[in-house]
Amino acid sequence: MPEKVDKINLIGMQDRRRKLTDNQIKEIRDKYTTGTISLNKLAKEYGVSKKLIHIKVNSEVAEANSKYIKEHWSEFYDRAKHNKAVKSLRDYKKELIQKGEL
Repeated sequence: MPEKVDKINLIGMQDRRRKLTDNQIKEIRDKYTTGTISLNKLAKEYGVSKKLIHIKVNSEVAEANSKYIKEHWSEFYDRAKHNKAVKSLRDYKKELIQKGEL
């Protein structure tokens, strides 16, 4: 059953799934467009995968990745894991509300 906290959106790095800040993504795009640094070097510098860097610098790759996930979501879905993740997210949001950060 949905709760009030489900309607609250997390901002920026409050979302624990995010690996990069908006500023880091901008820096990555700027560095990559100069052509002086490779995807591998950027991935090592920011401590993320090459695929994530590729998705952030190339909109076509991002669209293809999103399309693939949408078409194959059932292969990744596990109801028990999903329910556990939803409960964990709700608890996290409640914790942020209590701290006054949300």
